[in-house]
Amino acid sequence: MINLFPTKVSKESNLDNEWISLIMEAKEQGFTQEEVRAVLTILEKVDW
Repeated sequence: MINLFPTKVSKESNLDNEWISLIMEAKEQGFTQEEVRAVLTILEKVDW
């Protein structure tokens, strides 16, 4: 299987730990990189 998320996330990353957890869970559930990016794009545009 091709690793769709080849970059290791370091503790110095500016990504919030909750987002990292969600991304990793999506990867474990079998989501593709494109699907994860699409969801993140939608969430980014939502006016919370």
